Amino acid sequence: MLHSPRTPARIARRYVALGLALLAGCSASPRATSECWTQVQTAALPVPRAIAWNAIADLPIAAQATSEPVLLPASDVAYRIRTTGCVQIDSLYDALGHAWVTPPATLADYDLYCKSCPQRVSLGVQSGLYVLPSSDPQPPSTTGLFLRAARRDCGTLLPSSSPGQVRIEVSQRTRPSDGQPGIVQAEIVITQGSIFFDHPDALPPAVEQAIAIVNSWLAPGWLSLRVVRARRLTSEDPLRIERGEHSALVRLHSAMHACDPDGRSPDDTWVPIVLAGCLSVANTITQRKSEPEGLTPGIPSGLPGEGAAHGVYIKGRGCDASSPMIDWTAESLARVLGHELGHYLGVYHSVEIDGGADALDDTQGDDLMHARPSSIADPRFTAGQLRVMRQHPALMWQ
Repeated sequence: MLHSPRTPARIARRYVALGLALLAGCSASPRATSECWTQVQTAALPVPRAIAWNAIADLPIAAQATSEPVLLPASDVAYRIRTTGCVQIDSLYDALGHAWVTPPATLADYDLYCKSCPQRVSLGVQSGLYVLPSSDPQPPSTTGLFLRAARRDCGTLLPSSSPGQVRIEVSQRTRPSDGQPGIVQAEIVITQGSIFFDHPDALPPAVEQAIAIVNSWLAPGWLSLRVVRARRLTSEDPLRIERGEHSALVRLHSAMHACDPDGRSPDDTWVPIVLAGCLSVANTITQRKSEPEGLTPGIPSGLPGEGAAHGVYIKGRGCDASSPMIDWTAESLARVLGHELGHYLGVYHSVEIDGGADALDDTQGDDLMHARPSSIADPRFTAGQLRVMRQHPALMWQ
């Protein structure tokens, strides 16, 4: 399909206007969708979608070993691997031996993602979502890939010392045409640790404005973020997460959907965006703790299956008991939200804290996926980052 040329600036202006119009309609007449959620769209809620997963294999894995290779389709699919504990793709090769994912080469690869792999893949906590390619250069075209999975110890991220089993699943995903608009649908939860908790509007003005700003950054990739519903929730605060251990997120995820039918979101493709209080992340190996401005459980995140959490979580206050709530401006909130949404849709840091770079050709560190997005003078997503985001199976295409 051919489209008339549009400059990124023109596209951005169009999406900002559209985003502001949508948000104006959102706040105009909120309607209750259950005893705890408020609909923030004037239009009817979108018809829930279901992602169909095809179970390819249930494989036993011996202690400190990998699974047998499984042949999987290579194009227009998403992979999901589920287990008890933590899981990772150990290797992924085509029939000619071209490597997409290679086994760990150094200790640094036994981390939250494989750093030396041609295509980056992340650790899954109970469930891992994999949408490839994630890196440049693009891998050779192929119809099938041989995958070996590995179970990991969730505390050390090293090979698991106990035997177990993994389920490997595949879902067909839609390949959009160039320029076809894609929508990320979201549900927003505001907890008592956020400065927005007591605001009378379902979506406070600063949150509405932040979403409009994020949409201006997504616009060159023909993407937009649309909030479906919102709610207030009293939850755990501090929200304590350990590397490879997400039980606090699972409890929060369960609480936010306790009043939904069957205790779960009506649509697994809706992205939970949680404006939380303290976010405390512990590394059991280094015995260090951090308080990130935002976090996402996996890269990409979403579609986790039963008993696992997903979403975007944004800090509302420091973890010290005397810390005041963060008085987010629309711009500063947008930077964190846009950055974490980029992770959710499959994009890694363009520049890490230690200076390490990502594996996309058009990132130089001056973009929104810098490890410190608040330090970037002109926040934006690159074409390569937007290309990766457009692969996510949760996107709704118009």
